[in-house]
Amino acid sequence: KPVRRSVLLKALSNRPVEEAIAVEMVASEAAAASVATKCRGKILLVEDNLINTRVALGILGKTSCEVTVAGNGALALEELERQDFDLVLMDLQMPVMGGLEASKRIRAGETTGARPVPIVAMTARAMKEDQQKCLEAGMSGYLSKPISIERLMEVLDEWLPAD
Repeated sequence: KPVRRSVLLKALSNRPVEEAIAVEMVASEAAAASVATKCRGKILLVEDNLINTRVALGILGKTSCEVTVAGNGALALEELERQDFDLVLMDLQMPVMGGLEASKRIRAGETTGARPVPIVAMTARAMKEDQQKCLEAGMSGYLSKPISIERLMEVLDEWLPAD
């Protein structure tokens, strides 16, 4: 059945979702601790799913990073025109403009000689050919969902400037 927005938002704000996020946050404490004090930088999180956004923000909130959220690829392009980022974490399947198309446009708009912004895919697509499509679109790396806290910390450690 079609779902009304108000009903969906109410369902998403139910206690079980909050508890699942809380459990994820407790598990992330130890994993984030070693990277949290070292990581600095500006991250653009491009994600349309509310729960995934909240989980990612909870994990990234344990670091010293500044995080901006964009709900689709078109909004990400607008944010990248307004300010510079040290890392883009990009979902693939989003309304308006998906992550592959957004990544291609980001790469097409970069100036020669400038350091390209790292773009890391965050997606439920876990097939080898999906990873290859990400690389062909100009992405720098690939994280499959559900996101491993340890793996996300490794990505931050790899791509962000340290103290």
